[in-house]
Amino acid sequence: MSAESDFKYAYTLFYKAVDAEGSTRQYYLQQAKNVLENVPSNYPGRSALLSQINSMLY
Repeated sequence: MSAESDFKYAYTLFYKAVDAEGSTRQYYLQQAKNVLENVPSNYPGRSALLSQINSMLY
């Protein structure tokens, strides 16, 4: 997958997490974080999304 498609997929997982609760929310957040590991650190929007994910995880 390309960085763009990985980023879009991570956002999809993030929005599923927003709509979910409890362990399901945690699962989607962790999956989104895992997908973002494949996206270069300087990719536009990556840092902001990762920050949002981390704030919801912990």
